[in-house]
Amino acid sequence: MTGNTGNTGNTGNTGNTGNAGASTGDGWIYADRIDYPFVLEVLEKAKSNELSIDPPLPRFPEERWGAQWRAQLVLDEFIRAVDWDNFDIKQPRNGKSADPKTLPSIEIPELLELAQDNRADALGEILSQSDEFLSYFAGLLQIAPGSRSYTRSLLHIAEVVATVAVMHFKKQERRARPSTICPALFPPLSVPSHPSWPSGHATQARLVFAVLRFALEGSFSIGNDQYDPIPGNHAPLVKALEVLSDRIAKNREIAGLHFPSDSVAGKNLGDELLGVLMACPTFLAIVADAKQEAW
Repeated sequence: MTGNTGNTGNTGNTGNTGNAGASTGDGWIYADRIDYPFVLEVLEKAKSNELSIDPPLPRFPEERWGAQWRAQLVLDEFIRAVDWDNFDIKQPRNGKSADPKTLPSIEIPELLELAQDNRADALGEILSQSDEFLSYFAGLLQIAPGSRSYTRSLLHIAEVVATVAVMHFKKQERRARPSTICPALFPPLSVPSHPSWPSGHATQARLVFAVLRFALEGSFSIGNDQYDPIPGNHAPLVKALEVLSDRIAKNREIAGLHFPSDSVAGKNLGDELLGVLMACPTFLAIVADAKQEAW
């Protein structure tokens, strides 16, 4: 599972000269002088009426919501709307099993072959995507740091919603990790401290893809307003987003952290989660705003 929340808003912090690299989930940390703090200089140089604040007090502007915090508003609606009994994520996909009861004797040999043939080449991506991969999607979308807040919110929405859903199903099955059954897989990073099925990376990456495709190509109405597909040929971008989603999931198999059936179940879950999100008014409103941003 990833800990992406808050990361995409920080992409590109390198180069913020003067901040000495100090940052938080919401921005930067600022130094102040001990002998002559900023507030004291302001008080000394300002007139009393320049510092007074009279009612009505200002409201927090909608555009100042951080992308990661706006996502939490959708998560609240999702939790109230979801019906876990409606999910069916054990169906095969492209001839591959999604069943958590798939025998290790079928899947372990495939993982051993992936580790032998692909791990060395994939190691850079495996490590880079271990804790954060939303920036990969942001890169494909050519999102500059601090820009396109509503589109970035969609990335975080997919992340936090998928995390809740994955943990629900992990608790049901409690499937052991591949390296528990076959220690020779010896993943190149710490094995996550939660069950294997379904794959969190596969679920999150697939839902990011599904949400972005919906924002590009989907149509829906809010009240009297109709929101149609964004004009243009989006096929190259949609295909690239899908390939990235699949690649992120496959890297977890190459690392020996997930069975192939974990990945298939995660992709199934990601697709089904979009249907629940489409019943969340705040999600649709954010998609509508994202459609207005330059793609």
